[in-house]
Amino acid sequence: MSHYLRWTIAVSVTGMVLAAGWAAGESKRTLSKEPAALTCSLSNPAKVERGAELRAKFFPAVTRMEELDSGYAFEFAGKDADLVLDFVAFERDCCTFFSFAIEIAPKNGPVRLTMSGPEGTKEFLNTAFAEELKNTVGEKSSTPAPKKTFIDKCCDALGI
Repeated sequence: MSHYLRWTIAVSVTGMVLAAGWAAGESKRTLSKEPAALTCSLSNPAKVERGAELRAKFFPAVTRMEELDSGYAFEFAGKDADLVLDFVAFERDCCTFFSFAIEIAPKNGPVRLTMSGPEGTKEFLNTAFAEELKNTVGEKSSTPAPKKTFIDKCCDALGI
């Protein structure tokens, strides 16, 4: 069994470093900040289209998904690191309440993305990405649900 050190950094959607350290022992420094409101600022039609394109590539590339108390963790093949980084960069621009943690294993090993946030984030993800999450875990519906735009899903998640 090989051992290696892995640098992990957790960055909030505002770019503030929440935790960082080597996996083999350095203690992590944690900063606290008041949680952001659950809002989505995706309104530009070009951004809506770009988001749909990213999600169409992101969710099918997931090799493993883990449900967490406040969100989800997704695992990808090492070759998909750029896709994960593009997805995070896009999402942190429109949904500023998300917290992301990305672990990239050495030698093109797996990539793990954790998406979480303040209370209500998991419910928001379940509503906004309902179809994608359902397909990610392999559950297929025999009757397709009516298509909703991502804006519609965000509004549903926010109760507006």
